Amino acid sequence: MNRTLRHALPILIASLLFNVGCDDTTTTNNQTSNAKNSDMLSQDRLDMSPVLSDMEGDTADAGGDSSTDASADAGFEQPVSIPIIPPEQDPTCEDLDGDGYYANCQGGTDCHDGMADIHPGATEICDDNLDNDCSGGADNGCVCVIEQEVRPCYPGPAGIAGKGSCKAGSQICQNGTWSECQDFVLPAPEVCNGEDDNCDGAIDEQVSAPCGGCGVPADAAEMCGDGVDNDCDGDIDEYCLCDSAFGDCYGGPPETRGVGACKDGSRECAGEEWGSCEGSVVPIGEVCGDEIDNDCDGEVDEGCNNCLMDELCDGLDNDCDGEIDEGCTPCLDGGSTPWQMHEGGPPVCWDFTYDRNGDPLAYEMASIPPENDAGWMPETDNRISFDARSTLCGATDGDPNLCACKKGGDYTYFQTTFTLRPGFEITTFEISILAVDDGVRITIFNDEHPEGIVDANSYAYYPQGSTTNLVEHLALGKNRIVLTHVDDCCSQRRIQDVFVNINGEEIVYCD
Repeated sequence: MNRTLRHALPILIASLLFNVGCDDTTTTNNQTSNAKNSDMLSQDRLDMSPVLSDMEGDTADAGGDSSTDASADAGFEQPVSIPIIPPEQDPTCEDLDGDGYYANCQGGTDCHDGMADIHPGATEICDDNLDNDCSGGADNGCVCVIEQEVRPCYPGPAGIAGKGSCKAGSQICQNGTWSECQDFVLPAPEVCNGEDDNCDGAIDEQVSAPCGGCGVPADAAEMCGDGVDNDCDGDIDEYCLCDSAFGDCYGGPPETRGVGACKDGSRECAGEEWGSCEGSVVPIGEVCGDEIDNDCDGEVDEGCNNCLMDELCDGLDNDCDGEIDEGCTPCLDGGSTPWQMHEGGPPVCWDFTYDRNGDPLAYEMASIPPENDAGWMPETDNRISFDARSTLCGATDGDPNLCACKKGGDYTYFQTTFTLRPGFEITTFEISILAVDDGVRITIFNDEHPEGIVDANSYAYYPQGSTTNLVEHLALGKNRIVLTHVDDCCSQRRIQDVFVNINGEEIVYCD
């Protein structure tokens, strides 16, 4: 592209969009052109890569860079200011739910364009885990109802309360609002005191002597025959001759030997020196609710005074049994949002054939991105709705199709995770897809299927979508769900209303 066209391009676009400063004759002559170009620019994907590539290369016209180009450069040094179009006049804006608020464009404010009762100014509905008024957070400004009601709270990292020294606090319903959280204990830097100060499940890590004790003299000497690591160098009775075939030993701090759950192990004489200590039980962090002195300090379940009878499903170990949210219904966790979306790579063409749009063969060229790939982008809704221009139709209207119908595809990926905890009985797991153009494949990853598994009945075909019970493929712990959308024909590129049901109820984002 020569310099004249490069500098004139912003002016051309502004003129096409806004028709600023044109006289009647110019307006008449350009009506057809403007209408066509407005349609082109309103597409969700305007592929300008050939033009941009030409700009970067700054190639000259066939006749070379003329003086006309140079004068044009001098005449277009000032930046072009393009006004922002109001959403209701911007053809790229969408209002799919018809609530009068727009999304997916500059100036759009609707945070959920799939539900008409969610938009700026709507009434916030408490405890539904939705941002009804699009204020940036779910259940903002909600109040409590029962005066003097007490509930647990924890302002620290999720899953930490109940571990080590960390404990949940409480807040009280006062005059219709919750008080600040009180009497909680947050993680602190680890110090050598026989406690798990940073609440990571380890006691005095990196601050104690190798034997686990605190304040061990640097010149402490090993005492042969007592089965204890007196000099705290990580070895027991090193360089000591053994006087029997077998002997007792203990690898923890000397003061915890025989206290609580801590007990001796055994060692065997190997030649003339003792072998390693096997079977010794040393202190661990206190596990609430098991009535065992796990940290071997002479106290049982210390620091577990805020335990409740049942779990509250709030990311805390409320009943102090060492498990978090056991028996609780799972929730969607796509990081900071319910889902994440990945555009994948560019469209690809192929030479094999099939009859049905979205056929399983259409996914032969798909490659699911790793879970932590940098290309994943947040999707803020609990339900997925996606509608974009088919990239198989060429860069702009009028261009030849990139691939023939069912001879190529463009892949878009969506992922979320949820955790199945012990004690939760699950009978059905369904991913419902209302409609699709052209197809969707569902893949489940977990400890039992680390490479992913696809149920033959889980494919969704154009146009009706699908609902399939996939509970047999789930496993305890983390389950990663990936939807692979394929667009295999120059028409629409769309998914409508995808949501997750467990035991017949829709699950939403982990608040």
